Amino acid sequence: MAVSPLLSTKSGRERAVAFALAFAAGTPLSPGPKERALLALFIQGVLNLDQLQRRLDVPQAGANVKDESRKRLGARTQVFDNVLTN
Repeated sequence: MAVSPLLSTKSGRERAVAFALAFAAGTPLSPGPKERALLALFIQGVLNLDQLQRRLDVPQAGANVKDESRKRLGARTQVFDNVLTN
């Protein structure tokens, strides 16, 4: 996946995540606490975009995740992926 130069700095990642959060605010795409924790790791540079996407795509091991939850999680991932790479 091609990554924007914006994401090469912490301030750029902060701006991109802030935009994505504002875009999703008040919608079913708004991230929950676990997703926000992953986004914080991304901002800090602990996770790169590919790692973030993989972790957002995969339900936690042993979790009982309904199909609808998986669809919402997939939609969130797609929105954040589109915002962060464009």
